[in-house]
Amino acid sequence: MKDPSPDPQRLARVRELLGRADSLPPGEREAFVRKAAGADTKLADEVLALLGAQADAVDVTIDVQQAAAAGLSPAEPSEIGPYRILDTLGEGGMGTVYLAEQSAPVKRRVALKLIKLGMDSKAVVARFEQERQALALMQHDGIAKVYDCGTSDRGQPFFVMELVKGVPL
Repeated sequence: MKDPSPDPQRLARVRELLGRADSLPPGEREAFVRKAAGADTKLADEVLALLGAQADAVDVTIDVQQAAAAGLSPAEPSEIGPYRILDTLGEGGMGTVYLAEQSAPVKRRVALKLIKLGMDSKAVVARFEQERQALALMQHDGIAKVYDCGTSDRGQPFFVMELVKGVPL
């Protein structure tokens, strides 16, 4: 079995390239990393992926700061579109899932997943939309059906799905 611990020399090389690339203007980073990594394309890909993740994290931080500066607080919403929020079911890194009540065209309780305020960077929204699309295409008794999707008054993407009662995993 292969040892799962990372090679210290490789980690040092990744850190070095990451630090040097990060000090360059964004438009020059990829060319620098590819040249510095030489024939080690896996090293280059790893460093570029880390640079991309770092940029996404900065975008999210800036978005949260801008939302706060605009006076938007992460307070619990009372309504999102035609859905009245009743309770919080759970929260993750990307969003919050609420127990909500739909009143039209049918009256029913649903689960509504709302992306967190300030988490609307292009990368995060793309991942959220991929999750929404994947769930909408799946058909299985163990997977909640997606009923609706949209954007809240604050510009936060959401999707509404079947409420499945049970024990949290």
